[in-house]
Amino acid sequence: MHKIKKLETGQFLKYFTGQKEFKEILEKLNAPPGEKIHPPNLIGLFKTILLANLFQNTGKNLTVFLNDKEEAAYFYDDLNNLGFAENTLFFPSSYKRSIQFGDIEQENIVQRTEVLNKVSLNKKKYIIKIVIKILQ
Repeated sequence: MHKIKKLETGQFLKYFTGQKEFKEILEKLNAPPGEKIHPPNLIGLFKTILLANLFQNTGKNLTVFLNDKEEAAYFYDDLNNLGFAENTLFFPSSYKRSIQFGDIEQENIVQRTEVLNKVSLNKKKYIIKIVIKILQ
């Protein structure tokens, strides 16, 4: 029976730094600001691994826009499991998702304020953002 070798997070993430998507996005991150980066065809944990690698290889705050609270929760949990709990912030929507769509969720406003305060300290962090689909 084979022994399972325990990998440190850094060792694990190095396996993915040679990926084409990683190199392309790293180039865009090192270019002048203003370009939106949307990596296509990334599924599951690979998105999280890619972001974790980018975070380790740049000294920048990274903002991730996700479709809904469930996707954000999985992404957040994956980052924490990879050892980035101290560098992960969750930036929730301030609006309820019920019949009273326009009502403000006070608890989320407090959490948003805490995230903004931490970011303003200029420490290296992730921000996970929930996107409300834009109505036309």
